[in-house]
Amino acid sequence: MAKFIGTLEEFEQFIGPSTNKVVTKLGKTLKKKSQASCQNHKLGEHTITAEKCGKHKSLDAAHFSHLKKDRKSIIAAILKQNFPQIKGEYEVCLSEFLIQYEAAHQPLEESLIMLCRQHHSAYDRKNRTIDEACDQETDQLIKIQIPENQELNVNTIKKTLMQQIHYLEGKICNIAKISGEIWNFNINKENAEGFLLCYNQFDASVSILKYVDAHEIGNLKKNKETMSVIIPVQEEEFIDKASQFKFEFIEHVYLINE
Repeated sequence: MAKFIGTLEEFEQFIGPSTNKVVTKLGKTLKKKSQASCQNHKLGEHTITAEKCGKHKSLDAAHFSHLKKDRKSIIAAILKQNFPQIKGEYEVCLSEFLIQYEAAHQPLEESLIMLCRQHHSAYDRKNRTIDEACDQETDQLIKIQIPENQELNVNTIKKTLMQQIHYLEGKICNIAKISGEIWNFNINKENAEGFLLCYNQFDASVSILKYVDAHEIGNLKKNKETMSVIIPVQEEEFIDKASQFKFEFIEHVYLINE
């Protein structure tokens, strides 16, 4: 069985992003079971404005960060309670961890809440705190510092994400902002592997997607060297309009301009 040996910080860095798939699956169950629309109004004082939303499409499964039930805190608790630690390093059976991680979210109503992307972003912004175990910001937040009088633009965002997210370092990354309800990318067809950074300028967030062969995606442009990729804006699946290629979703991050 596959095992991981390393510190809590290393585990969260390398294995943490894969837990998003578990949360997505649990969110679909919760949506079908009892929360078919955005539940922002139930958060009360724990969100910026506890307005009733009613949006029922493209919902996120959000952790209850104000109860310290964010992703990183859950990971820290599971490792501490279930796996041996020697000189600061854990030895983790990954299949057993995933079983424990899913079980830690039960009952779902006490761990997750369905929110639209706008209210998910607002909730995380209000409740971002320092994770005591990892000494990092909690669930799915990236804090970027923009120099004074400099706008939050795609070039700045791309550079910052590639510096702060380990798996983007040295990789081919393309970024696009929403234009007419789509993300439009131009990718060199010879790219063997790369990432698409889908920037939503309306809530300052980025969805990170991965591909492994540019030949499989998009439309070949007239220059015969570039693939045109058009992804309609939605929040559950990311599919190229022409080829119907479904991108691997890695994670969703929020940007803070201070």
